[in-house]
Amino acid sequence: MVDWSTVKIKLKDVLYKIKENPIMDAAVKASIAEIPFLGNFFLSLYQNAPGKENEKYQKIIKLIENLSELRQSDLKLLYDNVQANREEILKNQNSLDRLLSDSTKILEIIESIAIGQIGIKDGQEKILNLLDAIREEGKKDTKSILNELEIVQKNIMDNFDKMSYSIIKFELDNPADRLLFYLRLMEHLYNSNEVFHNQNRIQSLLTDSLMKTEVSIPDDIGYDEIFYKVHSKMNNEERDMFNFLRRTTEDSNRFNSYARILLQNNLKIFDYMNELKILYEHYCYWLAKYELLKDDPNMCLIYVGTKQDKRFPVGIELRINDKIKELRKQTNMVDLP
Repeated sequence: MVDWSTVKIKLKDVLYKIKENPIMDAAVKASIAEIPFLGNFFLSLYQNAPGKENEKYQKIIKLIENLSELRQSDLKLLYDNVQANREEILKNQNSLDRLLSDSTKILEIIESIAIGQIGIKDGQEKILNLLDAIREEGKKDTKSILNELEIVQKNIMDNFDKMSYSIIKFELDNPADRLLFYLRLMEHLYNSNEVFHNQNRIQSLLTDSLMKTEVSIPDDIGYDEIFYKVHSKMNNEERDMFNFLRRTTEDSNRFNSYARILLQNNLKIFDYMNELKILYEHYCYWLAKYELLKDDPNMCLIYVGTKQDKRFPVGIELRINDKIKELRKQTNMVDLP
């Protein structure tokens, strides 16, 4: 039996530990994972949600804060709903925003009950309606989700093409040129991140589908290798998801090629921000692996990280934004929007 008083205490304890941490690093994830019954769900919400990493992290913090203020009975109600509809909720990339909004509304309902504005029965019904709406939003079939993401993906690539990026060499000793370089790189990272989240959403759906079949899924390898090994055993719906992932990987190749050449033509930037060496090496390894596998029909994802020790540097966007803020001050552009 779940002891919801203990869960509430743990929510507040984790909130205290992570609230001042500026990024969702490994230590923060480990703390969140310790929350009984809800920790891994929070991490999945974070992973599946679209948007910038720091914005998603702040939403997770606020969601934990909201839930820590719920009554035990309402926390149990929310948990029961999540457990019964976990798959549908996690399929919907808007669930983090929806849960954050609705947990705020639940707190407002509880306050209204407490001051006598509405009755307990009416309040409970309003809360149940909010939770039911979250579930219903997740009940889109896979084909609908794929069609939706195809449109999103096309818009991302259309915007990329319209920018007509030229690979230029910046005068990096000039603060204004260095600011332009960081802005160009951040624009690229934002677009790449959108592609990555599209991949994660379908990757999750494909994994869920495979787990419901008799296909044996190894638990000691990454998703790229899993999908490679079981491609021949996929059904038609799973192959549609596989093909979507393969197309987004081809798009990632375009983004990553641009970023690597941008960094390669401006190696002096490492003198100003040494962490970008790690980003550059990550792209080099990713592109090498892509070239090796691009013509293999069993490939749909390209990941480099643990095995090669060339992970994408966590928090790099925050550090680049810090550089942009510094250079805006230095170039007297702080008053611009």
